This record gives sequence, C-alpha cells and structure tokens, in this order.
Amino acid sequence: MKAPLTPDLIAQYRLFRERIEQFLHLVLLMNALQEGTCEPKSLAGYKRGDYALTLREVIIAWVSTFFDPRPDSLNAFRLWP
Repeated sequence: MKAPLTPDLIAQYRLFRERIEQFLHLVLLMNALQEGTCEPKSLAGYKRGDYALTLREVIIAWVSTFFDPRPDSLNAFRLWP
C-alpha cells in the first residue's frame, strides 16, 4: 500500500529536484571551465541565466553556512539529504 502524498512530501520532492538540477549545473560549469570556456554544453537547453541563478543560490547558501557564526543561521548542507 502506498503512502498518501502529503504537501510536505511534495515540497521535499520539489526541493530534491531543484538541488539535483543545481548540482547538474555545477558539474556542467566545472566541465566547461576545465575545457577553458565559461559556456557549458547543455543538451537540456539551459541558458546562461539558469547557471547564474544556480551560482547565486549556491554562493549565498555556502557563505551563510561557512561564515555566519550564529547557531540559528542557514545550514545549506541540511537541504541536501
């Protein structure tokens, strides 16, 4: 018997999908940089703005995680199950 889809499960799934897409963007950017360019090759049709949003979110999350000393600050790694 399948468990019913709750709003919380749907939100977790959407967050997981978003993080996977961001991870893919970072891998494509890393591959492009290793090839000596900043223009990633994408078969999925991603545009420059998609990569820019990913970099913005990652930088904001990592800076907050690493440098904000408050105990209630964002921990970006808890969002990556």
